[in-house]
This record gives sequence, C-alpha cells and structure tokens, in this order.
Amino acid sequence: MYASSDLRQGPRLICSAEKRRTVCVLKLSEVRLGNGDGYQHGQCWRDVYDAICQARRLIYIIGWSMFHTIHLVRDGHDDMALGDLLRRKSQEGVQVLLLVWDDPTSRRLLGIKMEGYMGTRDEETRRFFKHSSVQILLCPRSAGKRHSWVKQQETGTILTHHQKTVILDADAGNHRRKIVAFMGGLDLCGGRYDTPKHTLFRTLQTFHKEDYYNPNFAVEDARGPREPWHDLHSKIDGPEAYDVLKNFEERWLKASKRSAAKKLSKLSRSHNDSLLWINKIPDIIAIDDEIYSNDDDPERWDVQVSLPKGSINHCKINNSDIHGRALSKFHLESRFSDQLIRILSRVFQKIHGRPLVRILFVGKMY
Repeated sequence: MYASSDLRQGPRLICSAEKRRTVCVLKLSEVRLGNGDGYQHGQCWRDVYDAICQARRLIYIIGWSMFHTIHLVRDGHDDMALGDLLRRKSQEGVQVLLLVWDDPTSRRLLGIKMEGYMGTRDEETRRFFKHSSVQILLCPRSAGKRHSWVKQQETGTILTHHQKTVILDADAGNHRRKIVAFMGGLDLCGGRYDTPKHTLFRTLQTFHKEDYYNPNFAVEDARGPREPWHDLHSKIDGPEAYDVLKNFEERWLKASKRSAAKKLSKLSRSHNDSLLWINKIPDIIAIDDEIYSNDDDPERWDVQVSLPKGSINHCKINNSDIHGRALSKFHLESRFSDQLIRILSRVFQKIHGRPLVRILFVGKMY
C-alpha cells in the first residue's frame, strides 16, 4: 500500500486470530500489557459480523476476494451469509461499497465461461449484487502510465490487489457515530475461517461443510483433509481508522474512473458519487473531534497506516514526528532482508539509551 498517513496518537488496536470460543477450548497465549493487565484476545469473525450488523451509515470493503456465500458466524445463531447480510444492510439505508480485485483469468471468452485460475469468484460476486443497491467495483491491477504497454500487460496479468479492509461506522456514545476499521491478513472468502486447533477432518461435516478448501491435493470434500488457515487481523478504533477510510476513498475514485472509461453508462458515472462525505454527516465525529484514549491507556499506540514506497531512504526515525517517543511501539515492515538490516541498524542507533522501547518487526514467513 503506497498511501501514507500522518502519525496518529491514541488509536486502540485490537488484534485477533481465527478464534471462536464456542468451538475451540484451546487457550491462546497469554499476553501481558505494560501495566500488567492481561490482553483480551478478539474474536475476529464474530467481531466483524457484529460490526457490520451495527453499522448505520456506511460499510466499505476491500478484498483480494470476497465470497457472498461465506458465513462469518457458524454457531447456529446469526449465521446469515455475508452477501445476504450486506444486501439487508443496504436496504436499511447503509451505503455498502465493495472493491474487489478483478482476476484477469475470470472471463467469458467466445461464449465459454472461465471461472478464473485463482478461484476468487469475482464475477460471481459481481452478478450476485448486480440488481441490488450494493455497489461493487472489480479493480484490476495497473502498472501506471509511466510504464510501457508490455509492462502494463505483465502487471495486470501477474500481480493482484492484496489489501483486506472493512471500514464502517460504529457507536461512539452520546448518540454519535465514529469510524472503525478492520485490516490485516484475512479475506472474507472461502478457506479462511478456522480456529486455533486447525483441524484437518473433524469439522468437515460441521463448520467447514460448505467451506472446504484444499488447493494442494485433489481429494473429496467429504473426506478431506482440509487445508488449515492461520492469519492475523486487527481492529483499529481511533483517528487512524479515518486514514484507512481515506485510502478506500482514493482507491474507489481511481477505480470508478477506470470503470467509467470502459463503459460510459449512467451506472458507471454514478460510482463517483457513491462515497459518503463524513464531514457533512452531523452525527459522525471528525478525525480531530474526539480523544480516543488517554496517555495512560495501556493499549495506546502511535501508528501510521504504512510507510510510503522508498521511505527507507528518507524516514526521519530520529524525529519525534515519525514513530514517536520512548514509549512508542515500532511497526516496521520490509520486503527485503538487506533493507531490514539497515532499518534495524538505524533504529538501534536512535533508541540507544532510551528506556522502555518496544519494537515489533513483522516479516514474511516465506
């Protein structure tokens, strides 16, 4: 993600894995906060489902893939499929916008329907919402105008959009609303729902009966094994959530222009007018109207959505304006090991002699 944001002080970040208390009795690792209190793990699928149900103004979703048939909750209660839930919220007056990667291999060619090599079901999802008030844009990957035609074709064929975010409004108390965001590694699609047990066979006829996933072995759904899925997601509650919203708005506007260029229809042109301008909605608090957490809150972070491309060369780590003070937590992500080594060296030089500095490095497993 190349969109950058200012340093935001005070957002609360709630991290969660694929946990469901009603299914899994396995206890997750205990994490102690700075004040000694135990960290309360989130329940990702339930939290996302409840947030969608409670939204009153907007629900914006970005995904590499999104299945309208997926069930976020599978305990026998509140088990409405995601597509039906979004349709219902749209009928209630909530603005529902979906921005999904457009798989170039998912096409109809010479009357032959091609499902797509990556199995994202993007065209199926688009058809499901076609005659509803839910608006969906399929967004291909683009290399940009400065690249050659060959490079643009290569990028559009090989690379994908990989952001995974859910942005919506939530209760802020006193009859007001605020923006919150979920983001991380989980798409709202098939094969992602799991528990810390990561069972291979036991849930094939229950929780994974209609959500079997194993791209590595050609086996029957009923017999398994299924491929487990482990990933992390987070909920951002605070001013940083408004930066995630801004990222969606920028991507939506760019994607809608591309859609309008392809087909000059009234529907295509209306995509530009689909975004809600929250500064004109009285009950939604502005980004600087509310102090989300005080300095003593153990879950208080100083964060940025991301570092812009190439910022390793000019990021002012020694400046308190970038990734703040001694009690800050650092989140630095690097694609390449040599860059990571340089980052480590610079960080350690700048924090030498400072008390109580926590640094979190997140790298790819492969």
